[in-house]
Amino acid sequence: MKLLRFCLLIIITFCLLQNGTARDKKEKDKIKFGEPNVEDLEMVLYDQDSSAVAVILSDIGSTNFLWNQFYGFQIHFKRHLRIKILDKSGLSYANRKVFLYRSQGSKESISGLKGYTYNLRRGRIKKEKLDKNAIFEEQLSDNWTVVSFALPNVRVGSVVDIEYIIHSDFLFNLREWDFQHEIPTRYSEYNVAIPEYFDYKNLFKGYEQVTLVEKKVLPGTISITTKAESDTSRFMNLRSSYEHHKIDYKQDYYKWISENVPAYEEEPFVSNINNYITSLEFELASYRYPESLRKNLTNSWETIRLKLIENEYFGGIIGRSNLFNAETSLIASTSDSDFKKMITAFEYAKEKVKWNNKERLFAKNTIKKIVNEGVGNSADVNLFLVSILRELGLDANPVILSTRKNGILHPGQIMLSKYNYVIASVVVDNKRYMLDATETKCPYYMLPERCINGFGMLINENYTEQIDLNAPQPHLYTSLLNLSLNEGNKLIGNMQNSRDNYAALDFRKDMELDEDHEKLIRQLEADFEGLKIVNYDIKNIDSIYKPIQDSYEITVENKIDILGDMIYLNPLLYDRIEENPFKEENRKFPVDYIYPRHRKYLLNFAIPPDYNIEELPSSTHLSLPDNAAEFTYNVKASENTIQFVSEFKINRSIFPGDEYKGLKEFYEKVVAKQSEQIVLKKRMNE
Repeated sequence: MKLLRFCLLIIITFCLLQNGTARDKKEKDKIKFGEPNVEDLEMVLYDQDSSAVAVILSDIGSTNFLWNQFYGFQIHFKRHLRIKILDKSGLSYANRKVFLYRSQGSKESISGLKGYTYNLRRGRIKKEKLDKNAIFEEQLSDNWTVVSFALPNVRVGSVVDIEYIIHSDFLFNLREWDFQHEIPTRYSEYNVAIPEYFDYKNLFKGYEQVTLVEKKVLPGTISITTKAESDTSRFMNLRSSYEHHKIDYKQDYYKWISENVPAYEEEPFVSNINNYITSLEFELASYRYPESLRKNLTNSWETIRLKLIENEYFGGIIGRSNLFNAETSLIASTSDSDFKKMITAFEYAKEKVKWNNKERLFAKNTIKKIVNEGVGNSADVNLFLVSILRELGLDANPVILSTRKNGILHPGQIMLSKYNYVIASVVVDNKRYMLDATETKCPYYMLPERCINGFGMLINENYTEQIDLNAPQPHLYTSLLNLSLNEGNKLIGNMQNSRDNYAALDFRKDMELDEDHEKLIRQLEADFEGLKIVNYDIKNIDSIYKPIQDSYEITVENKIDILGDMIYLNPLLYDRIEENPFKEENRKFPVDYIYPRHRKYLLNFAIPPDYNIEELPSSTHLSLPDNAAEFTYNVKASENTIQFVSEFKINRSIFPGDEYKGLKEFYEKVVAKQSEQIVLKKRMNE
């Protein structure tokens, strides 16, 4: 009997769960534009996230391919978005933007844009319609237009409903879908129906669960009308007739859903948060129209290689030769090795073609026009560099990549549309160098930060090769302070800094904005409370292959505490990590420092003549496994001087999510140690 009861209980529980699931699905199917639930209007707190200022109640999108007699297939993307406002700081989520693409005379358009604001008053739902006068369209650039609108009378407690359709002729631009946003999402759904003529690759990103709940084949029909004329008499009277043709085809239909998706949060040391937002992206790999062969676009690196090499504004630039005989002859005659040829050509390219701050994969101009104009986008600059290096007989090739702002690339995805930048690769004496001639302050052995983003792909006329873009050069910064206490209980002395690699590059960029240095000095004083700089000297600011040496005579106030006959001094005056940057208990995505970071701080402190050392912090050394991060804290004292050395090293650029807890604990220990103070006690009069 006990066994029978147990079995019955299991069956009943299963049935209840099934009924619950069916009921939930039925409820989701009831989500219709213009029909909000009273329960949602009454909501004052989102139970999945009590801190949420707003919540996406439902976000439902669909993409369909519709046939047009004159234009062929067009993509129609429809979105229905419903948001609940829970706090004043969430009111801005009722202000929306829709971005539309345009290129070569074609453009996306929006239709059916409508919206309502719903408020609950005395138990009754009151709605207000989006006014057409509150819709604005603005052209942002040659390729992008934005449509902005704001829902009316939005207040805390409101629910807003928005719906629109985007029409697009750009078949390569099948709309991506974000299941995750900066506010939580209760329900997200994306439906896509793709005709058999198109093959799209898809890529899922992020860490939240997305479920493919339905996949099936749907019928589709293309209707084509043709006009025919026939002679109906001996006088050649022509009669027009119309013929209607139908072509049946199949569509692959997909439906993805995700529920109770938490908001994504900005956290420190993230390359680009969009890399980790749960989303679905598409790229057109190939297509085949009826009675024609399939045309591959980006289904293999071989296809991409051929496409790039055959393009006039990529392969057409690096494939030209004998254009710079005078320049290359001069470089060759003044360089006694291939290594020096490379450096000279690199500096020549930086000087010859200035970067216009536009990041591009393809050049805008032909090679002759690039040289004549002397200015161009990143591809103009770096493909010109590849061409010069090749004319010098060096093994040089372009490397395509995605910048940090553009997003990281998934190693398993072959999606040319995700690449937006190109640099140069050159092999000299069996060593590979990655060169980017856009940054005048950047030496040959460093890439700009925007390029340090996973991997790139080398493109040669005969092969492709994946290239690691991680930076081996650390951000190096060393400070030495010599200080004593004057009669006014202020710290006086001097500070000397050495900055190399990325520390030097950052400093040079700051100095470039202020050629007389005064603004930078005043900014240093503003950043470091109590610091006064009397005299300063900066060396090697224009010598990009040397470390920057800067020194200052300084006075420091408010950095010591005098209580009775005791002096308390934290030796890390301005170099202390005062709080742990990592606040969350767990982290799914990587910690990205861009490059290794080494910070060394030294202090020589003259003990006041009438004081003795009462307490010194103990020396210590902390490290993570494989010395991925290290912290050294050493204090020594002689009769008249306290010598202090602190070194903080991050020896790896990337820490995966499963190493987050160890890194967080490491910082906690560093913060605690750096809070310790030197204690001096005044001598008693004998």
